Amino acid sequence: MDIIQFRSNVASRNGGLQPLNLSGSLAYFGLPALLVFFSVHVGLPALERAGLTAFEAFIVATTVPMAILLAAALGTVVQEQQIANLSELGRALRTRMRFPPLTWRTVLMAFGTYLVVLLLGGLFGLVGRVLVAAGIVPLPGSVPALLDPRISLDAPSLASFVGGSLADNWAVPLLFAVHLFFNIAGEEL
Repeated sequence: MDIIQFRSNVASRNGGLQPLNLSGSLAYFGLPALLVFFSVHVGLPALERAGLTAFEAFIVATTVPMAILLAAALGTVVQEQQIANLSELGRALRTRMRFPPLTWRTVLMAFGTYLVVLLLGGLFGLVGRVLVAAGIVPLPGSVPALLDPRISLDAPSLASFVGGSLADNWAVPLLFAVHLFFNIAGEEL
């Protein structure tokens, strides 16, 4: 089968969408990766130097690129599908982004996957701490406390990270919820 026939077969299975070539893949995946890299490695330290707490700088540096990605995805769907109102946008997103209907099976699979990721995260965190302590994996000097495997995540270290007390500090869960929304929606769409 030649490449033209292959692309035609893929397009017919994907609602007429052609597979990306290498330059398209670099644009769609490489540029966002660079945006996130610079935001975390350049933006985060700059925000801390500007006076934001480590938590605020982390939230801004990791949320802004994901919000840009979400806006780009929504803008692309609106332009591509010629959307006129919000109800059309919902339909177009379900179709274009291939969102399957939510079933109990998918909910249970998501919960099971979450548990596996939670367990693996704990295991990899332990392995990471051992590798860093042994000097096998060096850490850059500007690792935020939340991402530093050498620091335990107890109440005092979290309070230090957010720049004050956690008690009655509703800005912390609110900002984290906004961050989580944009992280999931922006990255996945």
